[in-house]
Amino acid sequence: MPLTRDGAKATFTVSNVNKDLKIEPVFMQFIDSKNHSAYIIGDDKGNFNPNKNLTRGETATVFHRLLTDAARQRFALTESIYHDVPEELWSALSILSLANAGILNGYPDNTYRPEGSVTRAEFATIVCMIYDVEQGGEISLKDISGHWAERYIAGVANK
Repeated sequence: MPLTRDGAKATFTVSNVNKDLKIEPVFMQFIDSKNHSAYIIGDDKGNFNPNKNLTRGETATVFHRLLTDAARQRFALTESIYHDVPEELWSALSILSLANAGILNGYPDNTYRPEGSVTRAEFATIVCMIYDVEQGGEISLKDISGHWAERYIAGVANK
């Protein structure tokens, strides 16, 4: 699904990225680097759950909280574009806003799978997108050759 903003197009799917894709635009301008807010908080029972893996919905929420107020307003999207992200889902605003910004996308079957675990490859891709990390480079990791996120993984591993 192409996303257009300021005349730039972001047309990719995090789960199936073309290795030759050059990502534009730069999102660093939307990160709130002056103010620290609580971007990882506990659950509704007052627990942090330090041994639990992050879900895709939680990951979207963490990165959404790193955005400036202006960016959160600019990219706010409340009408769901994914079959499995109803508007009333606690993480829906974060998921939909980051998708609207072109920072992340769901799967080809039009789902996001908010309760699924985020993979290290997906996390590396999001970090590259938000922080404008240079993609690629020489790396000694043995298990990323040919992986859809090889360039992103190499980018964050080389930083």
